[in-house]
Parts: sequence; C-alpha cells; structure tokens
Amino acid sequence: METLPSSIEAYLLEAGFSATELLVLKRLLEDDALTLRQIASKTGKSTGVLDQALKKLLRRNIVTKESINDTTKYAIVSLQSIAKWVEEDTQQKREMLLRRRQNFDAFIHSLERNQKRPDMQFYDGDEGVISAYRKLLDFGKETLHFFPVVCSAEDDPLRDFRVEYFRERRRRGIFSRFIIHNTPLGRRFVSRDPFEYRKTLLIPEDQHPISFEKVIVGDVIACFNHAEKRVCFLHFPELAESERKLFERTWKQQTNVLGPVAPTPPPAPVIPLSTRTLSSLREFFLSRKSIVLFVIFAIVAGGVTYGLYRQNLFLNTERISERAVAIAETAALEFDAKDIDQLHTAEDVKKPEFRKLINHLKQIKSQNDHIIWAYIDRATGIKNAAWEVVADADYGTPDKDLNGDGIIEENEQLTIPGQIYPHYDPFFQDKMEKPEVHILHDEWGEYFDASAPIVDSRGKTVAVLFIDIDSNELLDLQNKSFATIWYFIGIFVFFVLVRLAAFNRSLLFEIFNLFQSSIIRYKKK
Repeated sequence: METLPSSIEAYLLEAGFSATELLVLKRLLEDDALTLRQIASKTGKSTGVLDQALKKLLRRNIVTKESINDTTKYAIVSLQSIAKWVEEDTQQKREMLLRRRQNFDAFIHSLERNQKRPDMQFYDGDEGVISAYRKLLDFGKETLHFFPVVCSAEDDPLRDFRVEYFRERRRRGIFSRFIIHNTPLGRRFVSRDPFEYRKTLLIPEDQHPISFEKVIVGDVIACFNHAEKRVCFLHFPELAESERKLFERTWKQQTNVLGPVAPTPPPAPVIPLSTRTLSSLREFFLSRKSIVLFVIFAIVAGGVTYGLYRQNLFLNTERISERAVAIAETAALEFDAKDIDQLHTAEDVKKPEFRKLINHLKQIKSQNDHIIWAYIDRATGIKNAAWEVVADADYGTPDKDLNGDGIIEENEQLTIPGQIYPHYDPFFQDKMEKPEVHILHDEWGEYFDASAPIVDSRGKTVAVLFIDIDSNELLDLQNKSFATIWYFIGIFVFFVLVRLAAFNRSLLFEIFNLFQSSIIRYKKK
C-alpha cells in the first residue's frame, strides 16, 4: 500500500497530522519496520525533521519503537491503533463542538434578554439637543412629531441648526409628519411645509395636550424639553408601536371638506378638433410616463448637444490655431536677423532698425483681425528667464492698459529692447526650433500665443516672432457656427415627435390635421 486514500489523508490533515507525519505513515504501511535513516532515504527528509514527526506518532500510540538485532526500528502498532485514535479524536471534536454550541446558545439567550429590556439615553444642553436630533436620523425613514409651536421660525434658538438638519434629512430621504395645535403660530408653521420636506396636521388645543416635543421613529421614542434643554431617548419597541398607533389615529381624524359636486353638463354632439387636440396634448404632456420620458429626452438631447458643442469648439480652436501659426510663420520670413542684432538696450530705440521693426509689427496687426499683440523676443540665456524684448508693436503707447483690468501695471510695459519677460516659458525650446501655438492664461489675459523662429543666413534662430490672438475670437466664431439652444430644442422636439409617432399615432394625426386646417383658414383669409 503506497498511498493513503485521499479522503483519509484529508481527514488526517484536518485532525492535526503534518505532511511529514503522513509521509512517515505511508512508508511504514509499505514496509514492516524501518530505521530512521531508512525512512530518511525513502522520504528525502532530514533525520532531524523525521525524529520530531516520529516522536509525535509515538505519543499518539500509532507508531512503536523496537530494537531488532541491536538496531532501533519504527513500525506501526496496528491498523486498529489508527482507527482507535480516529475514534477518540472524533469524540473529542464532538464534545468540543457541543460545548461551543452550549456557549453560543447561552450568549444568544443573554442578548435576547437584554434586547427586551428598555434602554434609556439622556442628553442635555444645546449641544446635547443637537446631538439628539442628529441621532434620530439613524433610526428610520420617517419621523412622527407631537410638536408644541411656541415661537416663530425666526425666533427659534436652533434656527441655523434646523436649516442644516433639514438639508441632511432631505438628503437621506427621511420624511417628517407633525401634529401641532391650531394656533396662529401653528398655521404659520404649516405654511412652510412645502419647503421643509414635511406634512403637518392642525388639531384643536383641547383635543390632544402637547406640552413637549415627542418624536416616534423606529422603536425609539424621543422626548425633547426645549425649555430646560433636556432630551430622553427610550428604546422600547412595544411602547413605540403604541405611540405610533396613537399618532396615526389622531392623523386620520383630519376632515377633508369637499365642495359641492357640480352637475354634469350634457355631452356636446360634436367636439371641435382643436379642443380634442389640446385636451389630448394636455393629457400627453402631464402624464407621469410622459414626464419621465421628457426628462430622459432632455438628458439625451443635452448630452448630444454638448457633444456637438465640444466637437465644434475643437474644430474652431484648431481653425484659429492654424490661422495664428500661418500668420506668424509667414511674417517671420520678412524680418532681417541683422536688424534684430542691432537692438539690445533701451538706447537702441533711437536706431532706424528699431523703427523699421516696430512699423512692420504694426502693419501685421492692422492687416489681420483679432491680433492683440505682435512682438519679437530673443533668448536671454538667464536661468528662470526665457525671453527678453527686441521690439513690440505697442511701443510708443506706455499708458495703454494691455490686459484691460483698469490698472497699468509694470508687467504691461515690456516694450523696450532688453527688458526681461518675468516668467520662465515651459515651451521655450519648442518655440526656438519650430512654429508653435498654445492657449495661454496669465496676467495679460487668455489668448492664442502663436510663434515662429526668425533665423539668420546660417539657419540659426536669433529671435522668435510672437502673434497673440484674442480668445474672444473663438467665442465669436463658436456663437456664429453653433447655436447651442437651437440644436438642443431641435433634437428634443425630434425625440418628442418620435415618442408621439410610436405611442400615440392618433394624437400625431390630430396635430397634423389641426395644422393643415389652420393653413387652409389662413389661405382663405
């Protein structure tokens, strides 16, 4: 017998036998008696590990140690010894499980006894009252209140907290019902029901005495004494159920006064088409199913419209970016690197090369719409400062408010050769190598910043031409090419007509006939 059955092996593993012990048993079942070294050679385990396993088997009286020809050998006592050990182990486990079951039953019994015992909690002070109100939100989805109205909402000391409490209650979907006395303050309290996610019943003062606020929620009754700022919670399911029945019985005593029923007029022989159509439309638009569908249509139409808007915005952004780069790239070829090399300090504004560059930049601005700035910068080679000014089309207007904020700031005066741009440009290297465009938002506003390198006769970049286009051009272009509201209305009306055609064809035909008859009457006039 080389292996144990898998079921027996699994049971022995669960009973606490180690894998090494099972390996020893397998070898001893295969051979009558083996020495420690023989077992080690057959199992591949060390003698130290096997010695520990054999000692455990000896203590369980499953393996015996015998001296044969002055050699210590190990053998299984008998197969019955294993069976006896299994029987004893099973009995021990059964007794252990029985004790656990008895302990568990005793624990459950103690819990049931404690649950039937009413539990009370107390709160006092302003913070205690607020904590009690917040704790009520954890007990159920509806709160029932017997509430004495002793002041207006404006004079309530908990006015600010009640606003916060209402919002949290509304967020959790916890509705409240109040029974209060029919007094001027009570009627004023009722007038705010639509705004407070509650419903209130007014009763005569002599019908039910209400001297303190009593709240029933779940299996809890909460008693609020606002005059003394004390609260008591009583966890008592039977009493809570009794109070709830009292509340519901009082609530049902409300009298619904119905006006006299008007006599039914005789049916008209012929109902006009317009009346029939408008009545059907009213029923169609006000039915719950239609309202739900219209909300879904509005969401779908809004989503489709937003997607079209974003696509159109992307196309217009690309359109303006390409135009800005084209202007910068074309104009950069018209500047002479030798003129730029002559301008380094503020005194260079007197040179003819500076006036030449300024006039050319102003010409670029005048010939192209929506350009707000046109200027030439060069690399500074200074850490954390990418550019210095060479020439700016706005030179000569030192009092001009470039960003339109009403304040002429120092950073708006970058019009003199050699002045340093105050920020490092993260796109510096790209602008030095090829035409680029970026949408920037800084102290000068939001704009499309297009640039193109100006190179000398050897192809080396000596400066960069910047053309900045106002971002408002994008908004103007977007408004001209995409009327959002009309797209939304068109898609929404289309869905409504599809709904009409699918679920109410007769109404659709009546609308068509009404429209056709209106056209005929208009032509006759």
